[in-house]
Amino acid sequence: MNGSGKFAISEAGIEDAAGMLSIQAEKLLPKLEGEENKPHPDGFLVYAVSESELRGIITNKEKHIVLVSRYHGELDGYVLSYDLAEWMALKPKWENEIKVGPEIRKKILGGRTLYLRHIARMKQSAGEGRDLEYALFEKAKGRYDRIVCEILETPIMNLISINLHESVGFARVGEIKDEKGLIWGLYLKEL
Repeated sequence: MNGSGKFAISEAGIEDAAGMLSIQAEKLLPKLEGEENKPHPDGFLVYAVSESELRGIITNKEKHIVLVSRYHGELDGYVLSYDLAEWMALKPKWENEIKVGPEIRKKILGGRTLYLRHIARMKQSAGEGRDLEYALFEKAKGRYDRIVCEILETPIMNLISINLHESVGFARVGEIKDEKGLIWGLYLKEL
């Protein structure tokens, strides 16, 4: 599996976990207080994945799709996704937190849906995020009918992520207010 030529994209292996955790640490937003509704100048992650959780995700290819991108041979980005049933087993309140119309709810919860948890890259390399997304779409086709993701909107708006997801065909279909009071846009992409 390859990207546009600039980035080599492949399935993640256990040997990629340390590099993925390093990217996560670089992109993890340290705090959310005092930044009411301001667009953030860079893409970011809000909730971390632990090393043991990441290793389990990488090895369970039946319930997860995890891809990495390399730039000049160095791990530079990743995308981490879950079968929605697996995500809801981890986050049982998620189904009740999503605010969507009844048709969208039925589509998301009643079909073969993939939940995209993280997409991150070290450099602001043009096209890398899109390449990772397109590789995820290709890998998910046949197994899933759609992909959903959440993008933080309040208190800080992740404009980089919103723009990336909309550029590859995701549409905002609802929102989620999590247990910490953060508001996320819920985005959907049909495969």
